Amino acid sequence: MKKIAQKKVVIIPLFIGVVAFTILFLVMTSHDKKRIDKIADETLAFMKERLSQFDQYDQIRSESGENGGITLESIFSGYSFADDGIVVVTDGKKILSTNYMGLNGKNVESFVAMQSIPSTHGQLIDFECDSSKWFGKVEETEKYHLCVLYKEKSVFSTRRAAMVYGFIIYGLLWMMLALLRARYERLNMVQMQKQLDIVQAISKMYSVNMYINLKNDSWELIKDSEKLQKSLEGKEHVEEMFETFIEREMAPEDYAQCRDFLDLDYIREHLKHNKVISYTAKHQNGKWILMILVPQKYDERAKIESFLLLCRDITGEKEREMKYQEKLEESVKQAERANAAKTDFLRRMSHDIRTPINGIRGMVPMCKKYMDNSEKQEECLDKIMSASSFLLDLVNDVLDMSKLESGRLIMETKSFSLTQVVDEVKNMIEIQAQEKNVEFVLESEEFEQDQLVGSPLHLRQIMQNIASNAVKYNRDTGGYVHITCWEEKTGSEEVCFHFVCEDNGIGMSKEFQKSAFEPFSQERESARTRYVGTGLGLAITKHLVERMNGEILFESEKEKGTTFDIRIPLRVNRVRISRQKKSQKDTLRRKMHVLLVEDNDLNMEIAEFMLLDLGAEVKKAWDGQQAVDRFKNSEPGEYDVILMDIMMPVLNGLDAAKKIRKLDREDAGTIPIIAMSANAFSEDIASSLQAGMNAHISKPINTEKLIKMLNQYCWKEKEN
Repeated sequence: MKKIAQKKVVIIPLFIGVVAFTILFLVMTSHDKKRIDKIADETLAFMKERLSQFDQYDQIRSESGENGGITLESIFSGYSFADDGIVVVTDGKKILSTNYMGLNGKNVESFVAMQSIPSTHGQLIDFECDSSKWFGKVEETEKYHLCVLYKEKSVFSTRRAAMVYGFIIYGLLWMMLALLRARYERLNMVQMQKQLDIVQAISKMYSVNMYINLKNDSWELIKDSEKLQKSLEGKEHVEEMFETFIEREMAPEDYAQCRDFLDLDYIREHLKHNKVISYTAKHQNGKWILMILVPQKYDERAKIESFLLLCRDITGEKEREMKYQEKLEESVKQAERANAAKTDFLRRMSHDIRTPINGIRGMVPMCKKYMDNSEKQEECLDKIMSASSFLLDLVNDVLDMSKLESGRLIMETKSFSLTQVVDEVKNMIEIQAQEKNVEFVLESEEFEQDQLVGSPLHLRQIMQNIASNAVKYNRDTGGYVHITCWEEKTGSEEVCFHFVCEDNGIGMSKEFQKSAFEPFSQERESARTRYVGTGLGLAITKHLVERMNGEILFESEKEKGTTFDIRIPLRVNRVRISRQKKSQKDTLRRKMHVLLVEDNDLNMEIAEFMLLDLGAEVKKAWDGQQAVDRFKNSEPGEYDVILMDIMMPVLNGLDAAKKIRKLDREDAGTIPIIAMSANAFSEDIASSLQAGMNAHISKPINTEKLIKMLNQYCWKEKEN
């Protein structure tokens, strides 16, 4: 194909050049003949006019007897005609006048050209004379024979010039074609070198490199093993070679697919437009082989003529892919389990929310009915408080899980007493264990490094979740929970806190143990599901432990119990802090004047009751703008603190706090403003602090927390 293409590069321009020169020759010949024909007519007309003038002059001269110098012989003598034309005037026998020197007065026979002129009758004729080509015209008058003759070289001067320029252009064209051909060949060489480089590079990557020529039904092994070379010996045709290659190299279960892939019709169809196709098959030795077909050459109709068959061992890649696929499938299963657990959780959540709400709604009319029975009323109120506490736990668990999964949970870094945290957990779990009639023991050594830095809130939450579950999911009778705490010194600046909780409760099945830390996961058997829970406790605990760079392990056996082992690294605090002692009485340290801002009637009533019960004096505002106006119109120092709801009509709590801070009065920048909001996410707390508020307390309001916060900020303000 390459030689044919090169021949075309030569033949086509040559053919075009010949045709072009032929057309040019004919056109310019015709043009020159027309030009000479026109010049000859003009010359004959000029001669007739001159002869007519001469005859008139000659008659006047004869009549006057004057002897002038003009003769018939001299009338055209020395006259230069266009294109070196020769003019002759004869009487048929003798040359009377001419511009050709030496012919005047001679016989016509003395001018050879005159002897060959045929009768033209006004037509331009060409004739051979004295080995020369002539063109001319003859015209007879009453007295003269007029002849106009031109030699061929004079007639075709334009044609000759055009042909010279044509040859020059044609030569330049040939030079250009030669340069293009040379460039074409260089590009071909570069392309061939690139292909060679590609083949060499491919040969390093692929164990088998085979060149297939479909045009002549041949093949060649560029790179192969000795074993493959021997197995394919004698297989001249491509199809025969492919069949042998499949039977001796590929695994039997892949025979059919390999035959389809190496089918020549399939190859011709799919190797279009430089498209590469591949197939992964299994080798007889158990390895995975990647076969790739790479197009090499196409004919003038864009049909594939040759291609490369490449084979490469991809066992490692295939195994990694299969492992990844297994992990992906496992992830999908986990996601499906999580979704199923979430769906189940929502179903249970609907039940768990409705149950305490139903209890609260049922206890209220009972309280009304037993207005005179204080003991019965106290019992109802205790149940209402218990139901509401459970509802709050549900909400808090969901919020905690949401914050952990979104990464919005802020871990504290503060100084605390480890002993104090352990004691607080012990006190809370003891009460729960007594209610369940579960034996509870917490053994804790005296910590050498009691003053630590970390997040006591979340450390307490971890211990409470594990211990509370141990109590909750215990036996009806004869159950016990045994907790041990100790510290392990890991460095001068760090200790590892150990928390081990052992119980003899209902335990966990092996199946449930696989998903115990997944959100919303709960044992489906009735023995466990009869216990109230959200299925979030363990998931929250694990997240918190990991956030604190700790480790949580457990062992469990059905109906025998569970043991949790938690290890958390904590930084030692070299600054000694005193253990806080709980006040004998939860109360305000002094009487306080409070501006209470709340738009909800029920929330306003509850908050007002709590403050009045603590001995505070309360002034109310129902939106943010009222709060700004009341503070603006009050005397300096009239209010000790502002309790501000966030979401309110007219003006929200954040904007109201900003306006108060900007007021032109001394106490505007110092009065404590505490946010009260049901939004307990970290970004909500941050927003309230950015607005100029001092602190944030979440609804429903805990009385102890409220007292602590009021004493902290208002007492501090008074001291200042």
